[in-house]
Parts: sequence; structure tokens; C-alpha cells
Amino acid sequence: MSAIVNNLKLIIGPGRYIRQSMHNLLIETALQGPVRLLIGGNCFPVYTIAYDLAAQGGDYLTILAEQIHLSRAETAYQMTELLRQTEADQMATLVTEMLNPFMDDGLNEKEASQLLFESIIELRRLGKGNPVYVSSHEAPARPHLLMALANAVGTVQRPPGCRPEPKIQKGLV
Repeated sequence: MSAIVNNLKLIIGPGRYIRQSMHNLLIETALQGPVRLLIGGNCFPVYTIAYDLAAQGGDYLTILAEQIHLSRAETAYQMTELLRQTEADQMATLVTEMLNPFMDDGLNEKEASQLLFESIIELRRLGKGNPVYVSSHEAPARPHLLMALANAVGTVQRPPGCRPEPKIQKGLV
């Protein structure tokens, strides 16, 4: 099971940090081969991707058309279904703002937790043989979801100089 978890990497921190990290990762990965980009919510600067690919040289229009496969989910139900329908192939997967759709006020805690659990199962399936990078804000409205996601991945990346959150140990007061 650890081989599956180790292919999952969570990038957390302030919005600017995670956007820049995922942007850089997307550019680097797209220049090497196909990459799947799954967007949580509807906020992702697509134009800056084009500009940065053009700055790298080469045929950026072909890279945009053939190397980057983009999908978006606005709700937790859509995110879970998007992950469920995504094929586990030879493509790296980037999931930006994974928890944004889970912050909807109309979604109760039980639904949000269940959908995240189902999404984590799908992330692990996708990460069996390929890298999966997931990003989320450091302080979402439902911190237990971020903690569950962080516990489900192999690696957590934070901004340099940022201390990790203390681990909660069961049975200790």
C-alpha cells in the first residue's frame, strides 16, 4: 500500500504559494509529456500557462492542445465523479485546489467527509503507477478535511520556512 501512497504529493500553504507551485509543476510536466489538470472550482490562470510555455520556446500551441488535458469540478460531487471517471494511464495528474469544492455551505459535514473519502480512494487509484500532485489552501473552512487529505498522501510540501502542523495523537489529551 505504501507504493500507492508515495505517488501522492500534497502541496499546501497560502494561495499564492500553491498557485505558483502548481503552475511551475504544470509547465515543467507539460514540456516533458502529457499531463492531466483537474481544477477544483473555477479559478485557474490559463493565460499565464500559455505565456510561460511560449517563453520556454518551442511550439506552445501544440503543447496546449495536445499535452495538457484540462477538466474542472465546481462541487464536491463533481470532483468525486471527475476523479472516478479519470482513467489511470501513463499521465501525471495535477489536482488544483482539491478542497475548494468541499467548502460549499450547502454541503453538510457528513457528506463532505464521505465524498472526500471516496475522492482519496480515486486519487490512490490514479497514483498507483503515476505521480499525482494535489494542492489545497492551508486553512480551509473545514480543517479536518485538510488533515484527512494530508494523512492520505505520501508527501506534504509546504512553503520554505513553514513549520508543519503538529500531529494529533489518538488517546492523548
